[in-house]
Amino acid sequence: MLTGHLDHVGIDRIAGWARDEADPARRLVLELYDGDRPIVRFVADRMRTDLAGAGLGDGRYGFWLSLPAGLFPMPVHRIGVRFVDTGADIGGSPRHLYRADPALDEDFSAFVDAQMDAAIAAAERPEQLEPLIAFATSLTSRLVGAIDRFDTLNRSTPLRDIALSTLPDRLRRSADKLAGGPKPVHVPLHPDPRVSVVVASSGRLGDDHGLIRSLVETSTGIPLEIIVVDNSGVVETTLLPFLLRGGARVVRVARSAPAAGSSALIAAYAEGQRLARGEILVFLSGLASLADEALATLVETLDRAGPSALVAPRLVDADGLVRSAGLAVDPLGNKSPVGQGADAALTRFRVLRPADDVALNALVIRREALLAQGGFEALESLEDYATTALAFVLRAAGGAVLVQGAAEAVLAGPLAGIAMRSAGRSRFLARWTGTLPRIGEEAAGEARTVLFIDEHFPAPDEDAGSVAVFSHARAFVRLGYRVVFVATERAGHAAARARRLRARGIEAEDGIGSMEQFLATRANQFDVVYVHRFHVARQVLEAARGANPKARILFSLADLHHIREERARAVTGQGDDHAVAATRADELSAIAAADVTITHSDWERDYIADHLPEARVAVALWDLPGLPVRTPFAERQGLCFLGSYRHAPNGDAIAHFMTAVWPRTAEAVRRDGLDIVGAYTDALKLGALPDDIRLVGYVADIAAYLDRKRLMVAPLRFGAGVKGKVLLALSQGLPCIMSPVAAEGIPLSAELTEALVAADDDALGARIEALYADPVRWQAVSEAAVDWARRTLSEEAVTRAIAEALAEAPAAAGRDPAPVAAKALA
Repeated sequence: MLTGHLDHVGIDRIAGWARDEADPARRLVLELYDGDRPIVRFVADRMRTDLAGAGLGDGRYGFWLSLPAGLFPMPVHRIGVRFVDTGADIGGSPRHLYRADPALDEDFSAFVDAQMDAAIAAAERPEQLEPLIAFATSLTSRLVGAIDRFDTLNRSTPLRDIALSTLPDRLRRSADKLAGGPKPVHVPLHPDPRVSVVVASSGRLGDDHGLIRSLVETSTGIPLEIIVVDNSGVVETTLLPFLLRGGARVVRVARSAPAAGSSALIAAYAEGQRLARGEILVFLSGLASLADEALATLVETLDRAGPSALVAPRLVDADGLVRSAGLAVDPLGNKSPVGQGADAALTRFRVLRPADDVALNALVIRREALLAQGGFEALESLEDYATTALAFVLRAAGGAVLVQGAAEAVLAGPLAGIAMRSAGRSRFLARWTGTLPRIGEEAAGEARTVLFIDEHFPAPDEDAGSVAVFSHARAFVRLGYRVVFVATERAGHAAARARRLRARGIEAEDGIGSMEQFLATRANQFDVVYVHRFHVARQVLEAARGANPKARILFSLADLHHIREERARAVTGQGDDHAVAATRADELSAIAAADVTITHSDWERDYIADHLPEARVAVALWDLPGLPVRTPFAERQGLCFLGSYRHAPNGDAIAHFMTAVWPRTAEAVRRDGLDIVGAYTDALKLGALPDDIRLVGYVADIAAYLDRKRLMVAPLRFGAGVKGKVLLALSQGLPCIMSPVAAEGIPLSAELTEALVAADDDALGARIEALYADPVRWQAVSEAAVDWARRTLSEEAVTRAIAEALAEAPAAAGRDPAPVAAKALA
């Protein structure tokens, strides 16, 4: 066994010892390394009295070497001593050697000064000094980044630590202003960023700083890195490294001569692309700021659009006017900004929309999609037609080019990439002249328009009705409709909900006055009117028909209210028979007045057919992604009940389950606990909860939460319609033990019905106990649930159901509202 230790490392000397325990008389050969570079071999045979006194043989195992001056000239060296026999380091090796003076030594400083003096003396034009400025700026950025790794609390401002008096007047004025003004932007460090943001410097220090600050402030939670590429040739931007902290770096690239068109910008993007680590690349230049959640919305849009998509925000100016909602390319290759000069508040420019091309100021693309076209290096020769060529290649290959109107960026300068006298235009036309009209044209035929009316803008994280109407609106987008959405009431979160609709290509009108006024001002503009929920239909159905006599009216039931009220009265004894009868009459009247009634439930379809044989009824569920089961049975724990507790059936169900089923459930189940999850838990009247029941409340990421649970329960005693909690659980492969009321109207397979539906409280408890303890059976049911959801709750299935509902509607005297083209925006 070889043992030893490196006791001392200095500029001029090293010392230590090494010994072979199996052969104490042997003298070992060692090797000195600087990093991975071998320096010298030597023998450890010097007398060490301390080793002899400790009983280690004859003590002749020591070594000490005097080293020549200048052997270790750098500020830091990694010194190691290894056994030649094995290549392993001895104890205490390697060690870092720091020079006594942490600054560069005199020889190195003199060398750098000499090189600088020579370059300055030889320069005949300012741009000849740009390579040195680029080198110094990039080096400064690295040093400031190194300081940040030590200064995790971000307590100091490096700009204030430099000797401002040593700077030239031109830089000192900018530095003085910055030192007393905005502080450095701290970008959170992510070891594995998903998003790489490449900012091509505008050459305006304040604009670059403001853009990056807004980017960080509006993009919390996104694992990103920021790479600023400065090839502007502007001296003031050499201060950029002092304004960025953490997960950002500045790269200064020499610009030896003025570049034509957008070549300099594309070259900056190419350099940033080369350094980027993320799978999603964001390129920004010439912007003042990004709006709140803009980056998150762009990334989500790209995720939905597929692997070969190009996404951009809408660009506006500080005066609230649209600068570009995408670029239109005509058959001659001319490019024009869509919406330029229009009021940025107009809804039609605030929604997701397809585009022929986008400006170079802001775009988002997957790394693989960009590299498949050779990256920006391959596009540089196309100048202002670089993104145009990229957009056409992606679209011709089945991808999408989209402008996300729900994500806004404010321009600080001109639009980039729109010059039509670019040398790249001829190259672009040579490739695309034959196909340009076909690719650039809109779909044939005039788009139909559908008006959605609901009580509120959808809140899919709160209630199943919102999930359903949001799904159906997206289905209309896929069918080629222009979709307008209005709400009869204004909720507290209307702006955020409206933005979510617009991000999916739906025109949410959140600035209307009364519904009557809106319908009157937009009379005869809609081919279809979709009214959601019974009490909304009671308010607006007649007015909607009067304002749009040629439109087809669809009435979508969240559920049959009078059925729910009848069952609630039968179970709880509360309610009024006359009120139930009045609701029933009004509801059936609304169904009769609509051209087609949409229900989610097979049971309700059959009920309406029995009571109103002449009514046209279609069944359409809503789409939910069928997710693979990520967390195995053994790592899941506990039961949960999910619901919105302003909805009376949910409060009744959990209260009854807690008293009639849970106490009699096996101890092994109760030991893992029951969670009560969902919005508005303050409406519950449950009293003191036992230790094995936990009131969780609203959960923002419900999918991640459900992935940790072993079972869901839905012990509803009354209610109507399809239960969203059941569909959600099954789509995630989470078995849901449910009552017949909860299962009603859902076209479950025989296998799922047998495993999950319990006729009474005793059967409910028995199914919970059996499935909770059987991993094999649980896995089979989980896989069956996901398979069922993928077939039944897919976007294709919902789109097909909506198309069939339209086909059910009688022909109106106006245009046929049949879909004109399928789209992939929603």
